[in-house]
Formats: sequence, C-alpha cells, structure tokens
Amino acid sequence: MGAVVVGVTLLQWPFRLLMVSVADEGAVLLMAADVLRGRLPYIDGFHYALPGVFYLAAAAFALAGESIETARALAAVVFGVACGATYGIMRWWWGRTGALLVVLLLVAYRVGAYPHWQMVGYATLAMTVVLVATWMTGEAVRRGRAVGLFAAGMTAALAVLCKQDSGGAATLALGVFVLVGTAGGWGVRVRRACAFGAGGALVAVVFVGWLVSQGAVAETFHQTVRLPLQGARSFEYLQQPALWPLFGRDMQIRRHAFDYLPPLLLDLHFLGFLQSDLYHRTGIVDVLVKLVFWSPVFVAVVGVVAVGRGWRGAGDPAGVRALLLLVLLAVAMRAAFNPPHDWIHLMVLYPPTLLLAAALFAGPARRRRWLRAGLTAVVLGSFGTAAVLVAQARERLDTPLVTPRGTVWGTGPQVRSVAAVIEALGRRAAPEAPLAVFPYLPGINFLAGRPPLSRYYVVWPAHVDTGRDDEVRRALDADPQAPVVYSPSQFPGLPLFREFAPSIFGHLVRHYGIAEPVGGEPGGLSFLVLERRPLPAGEPLLGETLARARVWRATGTEEAQEVTGEARAEVVAEEAWPFLPVLQVAVVPGGRVAVRYAIRPAPGSRFETYYGIDPDRWQSDPEPEAGFRVVIRDAAGAHAVFAGALATRRRPEDRGWKPVSIDLDPWAGRSVTLELEVAGTAHRGRTVAVAGWGWPRLVPPR
Repeated sequence: MGAVVVGVTLLQWPFRLLMVSVADEGAVLLMAADVLRGRLPYIDGFHYALPGVFYLAAAAFALAGESIETARALAAVVFGVACGATYGIMRWWWGRTGALLVVLLLVAYRVGAYPHWQMVGYATLAMTVVLVATWMTGEAVRRGRAVGLFAAGMTAALAVLCKQDSGGAATLALGVFVLVGTAGGWGVRVRRACAFGAGGALVAVVFVGWLVSQGAVAETFHQTVRLPLQGARSFEYLQQPALWPLFGRDMQIRRHAFDYLPPLLLDLHFLGFLQSDLYHRTGIVDVLVKLVFWSPVFVAVVGVVAVGRGWRGAGDPAGVRALLLLVLLAVAMRAAFNPPHDWIHLMVLYPPTLLLAAALFAGPARRRRWLRAGLTAVVLGSFGTAAVLVAQARERLDTPLVTPRGTVWGTGPQVRSVAAVIEALGRRAAPEAPLAVFPYLPGINFLAGRPPLSRYYVVWPAHVDTGRDDEVRRALDADPQAPVVYSPSQFPGLPLFREFAPSIFGHLVRHYGIAEPVGGEPGGLSFLVLERRPLPAGEPLLGETLARARVWRATGTEEAQEVTGEARAEVVAEEAWPFLPVLQVAVVPGGRVAVRYAIRPAPGSRFETYYGIDPDRWQSDPEPEAGFRVVIRDAAGAHAVFAGALATRRRPEDRGWKPVSIDLDPWAGRSVTLELEVAGTAHRGRTVAVAGWGWPRLVPPR
C-alpha cells in the first residue's frame, strides 16, 4: 500500500500545478492561513464545512510554506492515500495485479473528476479518510482485533470532521456493518460495535471539548449544521438529470451543459464538442450523461442483490461480508449526495461505486478468462485516454501565473485576468491591506497574499441569515481604504449577487465606484476593482422624476409611439447595477427606446450621466451591444448633443461606465425636453435589458 501511495503521488507530481482555481479552494486555503496565524474557524472565519481540511492544510503550510505549491502537493498526497486505501480494499478480492489495475482505473477516474482532486477540498479529503476507515474496518473484522476497530472508529469520525454529510453517512454505514455484518453471535458483534463506537466517540468528545474551550460551540453549530440545512430547504440547487425518457435530447442537460458534462472535456474541446454533430444531432451524449449519473444507483442495487443471494446461498461468508461492507458504503455515500447534483460533485462519490463494481466483477473474472482480458483492456484503455487528456491539458494550460503565494499554470486568458487584478491591487493598496472579493472568488485573496476584510470569505446565495450582510457592511465602513473587487464572472445557474445579497450590493452602489475593469477576454475572468467614493452631486432623474417622464418606442422606420402601463415597465426601469443607480432601458432589435424629461435648465447647469452595458452581462449571449444618444428638443427642433455605441463582448475597451456631460446653458430658462435614447441593432434576436444610463442627473451651477 505504501508503494502505491508513493507511486500515485509521484505520477501526479508533474501535473499538480495545472489549474488556476479562485473559488472553493481559495476559501479553504484562506481559512488554513488564518488557522496558521492562531485564528479560529467559525469565530474569525466563516465556512459551512467542519475544520478537518483547514487544520490539515495549515499543518502543511507550517511544514512547507504558505503557498499554492504546498497546497497542490497536499492534494496529490491525499489522492495518493485514497489510491493506497483502494489497493488495500481490492486485495480482498483481487491479487496484486488485479488490485493495481483497479488503482489505474481510479487514476483514470481522477482525470474525469478534474478539478476536484486537483485542489485542496473538504469533499475529497473526506472521501479519502472514508476509504482509509473502510479498509481499516474490513481488516480489523477479518483479523478480529478490537484495537483495530477502535482505530477505525476514530478514523471514521475524522471523516465527519472533514465533511458532515458524506463523513457522517459513511461512519453510520461502517458502524452498521460492524454490528450486523460480521461473524459471531450478537454478544461478539455488540462488543465489536462498542469498540468502533468508542473510537468515534473519543474523537467527538475531544472535538466538542475543544469547541467548548474556545467558546465556539454555538457558531460551529450555526455554520456547519443549521445554515446548510436552512440553505438546502430555501435554495433551488441543480438536480440530477431525470433518467426517463432515456433516449433523445434532454433540454435540462442542454441548458446546463457546463454543469452536467466533464469540465476537463469542455476546457480542452469546448467549441469542437458543442458544435459537433454528435452533440447537436444525436442524443448519445444525453444518454451517456444519464447513465453516468444513475450508475451509482444501478451498481448499488446489483450489490444488494448479490449480497442477498450470497447470504442465502453457499457463497464464501467472508467474501459476502466484505461485499456487504462496500454495498453499505456505496448506499450511504449515494444517500449523502446532496445538491448541487452536477458533474464535479457527482465525481466525489464515485470511488465507492468503482470499488463495489470491481468487487462484483472479481468472481466472474476469476472463472472466465475472456472477461479478465476484457476488463484489463477497459482499464488500460481508460488509463490511456486519461493520459492523452492530461497531455492535452499540459499543452493547453501552458501559461504560468506567478503570484505572491506561488506559481500555478493555466490558459493564457485565465492567467492574464488573474494576474491583472493582482497587479491592479498592488498599485492601489499596500501589500498588507485586507481585501474584500465579491461574491465568491476568495482565491484572489490567497494568491494575492491579502487577508480577507471580513470573516465572510464568500457571500454564497444559499445563505439566508441576515446577520451576515450587516457584518459585511460594518467591515466595509470600518476600513474605507481597503481594496474591494467584484467579479461579474459568476457561476452559471446561480442568481446574480445583486439578487441574493441586495443589502451588500446596495451598500456598494451607494459608496463605491468602478476604479478599473480588468480581465474579460474570452476564456478569462472579469474583475472590477472598486474604490470608495460617494455618488456625484446633482438632482437625479430617477424615482419620482422618472415616474413623470414619458417613454417612447419605435421599431424600424415606424413612428415612435408612447409606451404606458405594464408595457412601459418592460422597457424602462430604475435598477442598481455594478456600481451605480441606473436608468435601465431595454435594447429592442432594430428599434429604439427613448425616455423624455420635461426640464427648465437654470443658467450654468449641466446634464451629467454615464452610459454603459450592465457589467454583469458584458460577456453574455447574445452580444451585449447598443447605441446611445442624448437629444434636446426645443421649439426649433431636435438637437443631438451626444452619441455613442458599445459592444462589450467584442470590444473589451467598451467595458465600464463612460461619462457624459452636456452644457445646458444654450437652453437656460427655457422649457425643453431632454431625451435619453437607446437603439438596438437589427441582428439581435430579442429584447434584452442590458443598456443603461448610470446616475442621470441635473447638476446646478457650481
């Protein structure tokens, strides 16, 4: 087993730094860095997971330095340990060669599970500890050692401290197996279960005692138990694709292709795959996705049937009991598969499914040479395919991202965007200045070597506790010079930041402005570096003033028609965008929408505003583009005083709010109409609300 751990770790070593991750891994590493400095999880930081991974990563930082290289080395070792435990479990059914083939299959699976096993995460660590606890439990039962069961119980409890649901479900499954699935009378089995439970209880008592000593019981329960349950009830996560109808193209899968398909495949072959006839003209991809997502259920059902038949028949009792252990584990891990049910999270529960499937094939393979040969070919073919994908990934992820916390490799657009935001922060703030990144890219903090501004490293949409928003706003006000970064590059399928955290977003709109947009090229990330500044002075043309304005709409060459009632609300609205109050105007394909204000300018006054495309839509589809015009109408006719056009997806230089300032002195003291017009291009397919006038206002004479 030790040789397998070392061998798999060394096999991963040349590829361990291939990925730029600024989301989940960043939160784990930030918490680990805080732990290293003596801060407490759940008191000084906020996270939904129990603290196992934070303290393990902090220990690695203490030994090898606080860097992304240390973190990725730890991830490689964790997966190596998972493979070592897999080898030990498979030796119950297979010889050395067969067990090594299963390990190769797990290594191939790890490529399909990219990026979860590539980064430091609580889910992958929990699965590794579960596999180790499973091997220890099986070995202790086979050898009849109570001490081994005690150690297995301790290890299983450590899995719970890594991830509540999967660790807890696996611990329960192992405990049930020790009680009902081992040989001997009830007295013997109860004693074994007590030994297993005592090991788990010891870990639990030590952990709870530590929480009590730190005064962290209430916060730990709140963050790791209450809020996850509350979020699961109140938030609509992505669900597993329906199995039936099995054949045909499934629109649910098509709408969420980035969630249901392997990330590495999309990273390497995105355009070719999504434009291929295989994807567009057939339902083969849909069927394969459904079978992959439902295979843990299928394999578990076959395992239950096999155990039932073996229990009633004359099969090897020890083999049947070992199979029962894997069946219980597979069922428990599937039961703990909580939403979101996407590819990445599905892959974390796959090791127990692979183990059970390999165990089920062991007996038939021993009796049929052709089956052994076929399985070997499948394993070697899978490993070879994985090797090709890794080689392609190494070619594609060819750009180094050099940061204060070490170097990783990614694509050119990824690296340039992250490097740009770190460089912009370096120009604008002292190296030790804390940083707030919204809504959920804390990896920027870690890679930039900047502590978080508040204990909320991530503002997650499933969080329903109002105390969070107040605390974040207080942290912003307490350090008004701290740099703030917002990323429009948010996860597909999740609501926008302004929708799930309106009070924080509104606070930013009132007190911050965009100092510098960075990144944003295709394939990269977008960032807005913010700076503290009040809204410009003036009489805003929003609120009641907007309600009194008249709205006109025209399409093609037709005469403009006034829009009222519900139709008006569809094309004009007052909104808050990143990071201005906005007069939102719909972009009509081949048409135009105008908002007309009746004004009487005072001498020396000006009309000032910004025009722009919604920053949250800069890279959306269809192409966010619009024409903007300011017209002043008086008795002599219409006077166009400003015109501009933006296309933020094709032209990154169009991103950001563009200022407009109009001298109203020529119309001073006269009643005129100020018209703000947005025009759409004819090729657009539908009306979309992506254009706006930011903080339109009349500015009195200085």
